[in-house]
Amino acid sequence: PTSTTEPAFVSEGGSTVPPGAELKFLSAKVPAEKVVTDGAASRAADVSMALAAPVVAGTPLGTDIPPSRVTIPLKMGAAKVSGVFYKADDSAAWVVMPSSGYTQLNDKFVQVSTSKLGYFAVAKSMVRAPTGYVDMNEKTDYASTMEEWTPWSKRTVAVEHPYLRFTGDGQLGVIDLRGCDIYPDKK
Repeated sequence: PTSTTEPAFVSEGGSTVPPGAELKFLSAKVPAEKVVTDGAASRAADVSMALAAPVVAGTPLGTDIPPSRVTIPLKMGAAKVSGVFYKADDSAAWVVMPSSGYTQLNDKFVQVSTSKLGYFAVAKSMVRAPTGYVDMNEKTDYASTMEEWTPWSKRTVAVEHPYLRFTGDGQLGVIDLRGCDIYPDKK
């Protein structure tokens, strides 16, 4: 990577980027740029992704350039890139680039191959563990954490089956046949 803070062109096969072509991160403080960024974030959220870097604008938008790679620093923290979106100009829709169109160099940089300038939005997965999941690697005192939860045996029961219990607060749980208590995903 040539720059650790700004997007940069890397030419392929000795080609050069035309004079006047430039790359920059969009700013949420500029209203027109915020609209583009919000659109990218919304498109990414549609497929359970979040932006991993500010949106990059390659200007002048829609300009054909020799095949090039754009190196984009992941300024929002290290991430595993799940996808890259491209928008040719302000009136175009965001489209998903094929995975062959970008390469993650490491956890801080991605390179996008392109022959046309436009907007580039790098995204990472937003998939999270289900509600109530306890990561044992993050908890140093698991027992004290569980003391805060109300076990199934102490909750108001609306419907009970030999193996299932549906509580009055809308929780469904499996009754452990060994007599152990099962903790719900809510307190």
